[in-house]
Amino acid sequence: MTRRVRDGVHPMAPKLLYPSDLGVQRALFSTMPVIDSPTVNYRYPYRNYSTCSARTYSIGVGGLLLAFAVFSTLVLAQDADHEEAQVVDAQTSGRKVSHVATEEYRIGVADVLSINVWKEPDHSVESVVVRPDGKISVPLLREIDVIGLTPLEAEDLLREKFKEFINNPNVTIIIREIRSQLVYMTGGVNRPGSLLMRPGMTVWQAIYEAGGVTEYGKRKKIYIVRDVGGTRTTIDFDYNAVMKGDVDADFVLRTGDTIVVPE
Repeated sequence: MTRRVRDGVHPMAPKLLYPSDLGVQRALFSTMPVIDSPTVNYRYPYRNYSTCSARTYSIGVGGLLLAFAVFSTLVLAQDADHEEAQVVDAQTSGRKVSHVATEEYRIGVADVLSINVWKEPDHSVESVVVRPDGKISVPLLREIDVIGLTPLEAEDLLREKFKEFINNPNVTIIIREIRSQLVYMTGGVNRPGSLLMRPGMTVWQAIYEAGGVTEYGKRKKIYIVRDVGGTRTTIDFDYNAVMKGDVDADFVLRTGDTIVVPE
């Protein structure tokens, strides 16, 4: 039986729905036709898409929004769990080091500072070392005591001093080298030498950063040499107790401490 071809399109060819055909419902969905037929309408090329298969896939906008909301909730929950785990980690790793992240660095003896006074190169200092008495030499101000101050506190101090000579001074202090906060490792460790001491660093952490004890290091005879009021004293360290989970056997180091691991 012969079927009439009208306008160059076979009457059995599936019709692709347009937004005007579906009204409001069509505005909430998108169709993605899958082309199955190689048929080409040579008379009306712009109608070739009408030969596409009637099989379409519709994804609701509401469904997409719901999926996105669920995904966002899962991501936020995972981030919260991660942050909580970090807090618990810090609390359970040793009660003596729970304050590490909250302390600011304080200027110490032998630290190298850079002082910049904006638009005042004659009063700026590219490099100055903190002397053993805790003071630095600054042009126009002579000697200033900065020991124990944070960089921001030292900036405020110099700003107040400069106000006598400069209108609205803008002072910036940068720590070029940290030489005061050091501890020393010697003996049976993999990387003997000096270590930059972070606030709250313990003996076990310092040994870990030095690469750990070598196979020849005597773990039961580790001790710390400390200067207390000009007198050198020794403090025993129970390495094996810390390894077994006794956090009270670990303790915070002080600047200038020397950790000795006999061999």
